[in-house]
Amino acid sequence: MPSSHHAGIWAPGGPVIGPGGTLYVGVGNGDVRPPYDDSDSVTALSPSLHRIGVFAPASWMADNRNDLDLGSLAPVLLRSGQLLTVGKRGMGYLLTARHLGGIGGQVAELRICAAFGGAASLGRTVVIPCGSGGPTAVAVSGGQLRVLWRGPAAATGSPVIGGGGVWITDNQAGVLYRLS
Repeated sequence: MPSSHHAGIWAPGGPVIGPGGTLYVGVGNGDVRPPYDDSDSVTALSPSLHRIGVFAPASWMADNRNDLDLGSLAPVLLRSGQLLTVGKRGMGYLLTARHLGGIGGQVAELRICAAFGGAASLGRTVVIPCGSGGPTAVAVSGGQLRVLWRGPAAATGSPVIGGGGVWITDNQAGVLYRLS
């Protein structure tokens, strides 16, 4: 059921392309009352753009009411066939890409940070851009999530991994950080 209110696909990182051309997108907040309208979600789309899966936190109604949706960060597809998504509520949700799990169907969840932009990953580590408090590195191991470290509080840009480090900007002061 399409939302009658907001529910845009707007995450700056854009869609993530998975095996077979499946697209995974973060969707913004929508209606604040039942029935559920597929907003505040990670949605899987076929190459012909038909919805083939959806995940939403059990808190979707409160998230929609308070603009705390999952649409602020593109989901991260890992080699393990799992997805990590984090939204404005600050909860990270580990999902199985082949079956997103519906409402409350996450494999694991962990408080990480209010996330905005595009994340970066290398192996089983995902660096999440946080709206405040600095970037956060999260380890994904099997069905578990664990915070490894947090970077400089002023570094709020979207991270890039390369050249032996994590590169991230302080967009206010124009500083580029290299984290090892």
